[in-house]
Amino acid sequence: MENIRVRVGHIGAQNAMPKAEAILEICRKELLNDGILNVDFDVEIISQMGCGESFEGVAVGADMYHKQNVKAFIGPYCNAGK
Repeated sequence: MENIRVRVGHIGAQNAMPKAEAILEICRKELLNDGILNVDFDVEIISQMGCGESFEGVAVGADMYHKQNVKAFIGPYCNAGK
């Protein structure tokens, strides 16, 4: 059986969640400790800003999906991309 690793995109916003990458890694480790994730099924969290002066969440999400093979998303926190 092949190991599965899902790429999860975190679309953040400036000053919305300080230390976002560290917090998400703590969450991932908790899922590992609880047995939800393991060597057969794991996630890779990729963070990128999507709510700021130059990027909108929808555009960042599309880029992450098409260019970085992201299959699930957390965020964006802003609503400017509606």
